[in-house]
Amino acid sequence: MTETKTVFRIIDKGTQEVVPSYNRSYHDKFDFASVGEARTANCHGMFKNKDKFAINEYRVTYTLVNRDVDANEDKG
Repeated sequence: MTETKTVFRIIDKGTQEVVPSYNRSYHDKFDFASVGEARTANCHGMFKNKDKFAINEYRVTYTLVNRDVDANEDKG
């Protein structure tokens, strides 16, 4: 089983590094559902600065490797 989705990440244009946004319920969040969500991820609006931050779009594919890991560990 595979699942593919699109995510958006904030990139520091100076370092080309991914920049997380701290979120009280998620701690550091790296992946966002839209450009708008990424740009407004910080309550101070810092990611709205397009000169400093870019938003990259990624296609992420999840592939199921092992179903019900707990059940399989009990057998071994």
